[in-house]
Amino acid sequence: MKINSIMLKNIRSFVDQEIIFNKGITLLSGDIGSGKSTVLLGLCFALFGISRGFLTGNAILRNGESDGLVRLNFSIDDKDIIIERKLKRDSNINQMPGKIVINNEENVKTPVELKQIILELLNYPKEYLTKSKDLIFYYTVFTPQEEMKSILLGDKELRLETLRKVFGIDKYSRIKENTIIFSRVLRERREELKGFISDLEYKEEDLRMLKNKKEELEKVLKPVMKEIELKYGELKDADNSLNVMEEKLKSLREIKSLANVTNNNIKNMELQIEKLSDNKNNLKIKIENLEKELRLDNKIDNKIIENIENERIVLRNLINNRALITENMGKIKANIRASEEIIDQIKTIDNCPLCFQKVGHAHKSSITDQQFKIIVDSKIRLNQLINDLSRISEEINKKDMWVQDLNEQKSRYELIKFKNESLGDFNDGFNLLKEQINVSEKEIKELKEKNLELNEKLSDYSNIENEFLEIRKRLEDLRYEEKKLLIKQQAIKSDIENNEIFIIKITEEINVKKEAKKKLDRIIRLNEFFSNSLITITSAIEKTVMLKLNQEFNSFFQRFFSLLINSENINVKLNYEFTPLIIQNGYDIEYTNLSGGEKTAVALAYRLALNKVLNTIYSTIKTNNLIILDEPTDGFSEEQLDKLRDVIKELNAEQIIIVSHESKIESFAENIIRLEKTGHVSQVYNI
Repeated sequence: MKINSIMLKNIRSFVDQEIIFNKGITLLSGDIGSGKSTVLLGLCFALFGISRGFLTGNAILRNGESDGLVRLNFSIDDKDIIIERKLKRDSNINQMPGKIVINNEENVKTPVELKQIILELLNYPKEYLTKSKDLIFYYTVFTPQEEMKSILLGDKELRLETLRKVFGIDKYSRIKENTIIFSRVLRERREELKGFISDLEYKEEDLRMLKNKKEELEKVLKPVMKEIELKYGELKDADNSLNVMEEKLKSLREIKSLANVTNNNIKNMELQIEKLSDNKNNLKIKIENLEKELRLDNKIDNKIIENIENERIVLRNLINNRALITENMGKIKANIRASEEIIDQIKTIDNCPLCFQKVGHAHKSSITDQQFKIIVDSKIRLNQLINDLSRISEEINKKDMWVQDLNEQKSRYELIKFKNESLGDFNDGFNLLKEQINVSEKEIKELKEKNLELNEKLSDYSNIENEFLEIRKRLEDLRYEEKKLLIKQQAIKSDIENNEIFIIKITEEINVKKEAKKKLDRIIRLNEFFSNSLITITSAIEKTVMLKLNQEFNSFFQRFFSLLINSENINVKLNYEFTPLIIQNGYDIEYTNLSGGEKTAVALAYRLALNKVLNTIYSTIKTNNLIILDEPTDGFSEEQLDKLRDVIKELNAEQIIIVSHESKIESFAENIIRLEKTGHVSQVYNI
């Protein structure tokens, strides 16, 4: 890296000033307070921006100004780079977005992005890209002499911690710290897993018991299922037998119904013959009386006509009642036919046409019994109506005969008057009745023959109803036994299912606990490794690395000190804690007892030795050819100032910037930049 120029605008004592740098040794000269350190702070701000606790906005923005700017031009390899950062004063002083130009390609970036790009350009190790103080730059390029003295005089633990960070070996401490933390976490996890798997053996025993119980239940289930299968066969046979018996029972009921109808018809026909005979005899008497009356000349009584009308009204009412009974008989017969159709249909139906549920045999039997009851009740009612019809018909006949008698009385006069005009009609009616009686007697004979055949058929079904009841009782018993077996089967299956659920659950728990046991074994091994081996190995590696660095550091430290203080009476070396030990005339003395020039020599040798070691460790960084020395000669004698030339040659850097007010250095500086402050404004007045 080579610094070419820097522009400072409203940065501390600078209002608007550009400073040009060249290769070789450059001296920033000027009185105390002339602005020399401000140039170096501006350089650090341009590269890394504001750093909390190290470089603040209040520390570099000129008092009374609202904004400030630093523009740094530098080269790395074949890249020409310009970086520009800005400050703005509001309620606080904040960094604003800046820009970076690489080989004339400009990009506007946030302050954080600019720092990231610079660290990458400087080729700093990746693990340092997030460091807040940019330790490598400050300990390889620019470390103020006073800060180096504070490191030497400070707490040794703080010094070692700082050196670990800049050497990049603080990772070993972090490894040990993280190992201790991780070991503690592992131990906590180990105890947690031990508690978690403490009941593993009990769980495995529970699993064995559950599996044994499942096997026992399955053994109990097999005979129950076999018995259910046998019972199902018996039920099927009984159901088939019941269907056969139902068919026979239906035939029996049909025969009985037909026999009852035949008997009723015979009775009705006999009553009809009896009535016809009575009518025939009455008609015969009427004919005889009419013939007798024809010989008489009687006048008709007017009251007979009135009686005839009354009797006709009564007769019409009787006829209407007979029609109503006949209509009711037709309805009952229709109901009987409907029930018989339902019985026929229910035998073949398997599913309900409305809800589509399966229709069981019990439900079919219930509907069949219900319809049989309707048929029986309907036939009883039908017989009652037939009897009523017979009675009303008899009354109609009687009333009709009475009306006829009255009519005959009425007609007597007419018969007499019309000279026996109607006598022939009576004779025709008499002959018709005789024919009707003959026909009815013939029908009765046929009905009795048919009834005899039906009675013979009924004898064949004499025990069918008892057999039907026995089979139905057997079917009900079988269904009850099957139901008990099914309940028992379901109970066993439920126990098996519950058992399987427990088996699955406890198996999952056991598997989880076995996995936890594997984790526990792995954690025990890891804990053993982290608690013992890793810490020991890390400590050994750290000690070896630190020892090697200490030896190299000590070699450079002694070399640079010997160049600055050429005296056999005083020597220096580093102890294992990187603390400088001063030996004068064979005695150890404290750093504070040295003279000012000797203190500065120790600090400068320490700082340059650190620079050499770091440039050796980080050989690929792009700042190993640049050194900035801020007031490195405080308290030096003329002789020591002359020896500084030899030290600088020993550094062999391409660009060295020295900040000093010592005019002696001008004798070997290749470039001189003089600064002076006038009216609180710093300026370059002679280059």
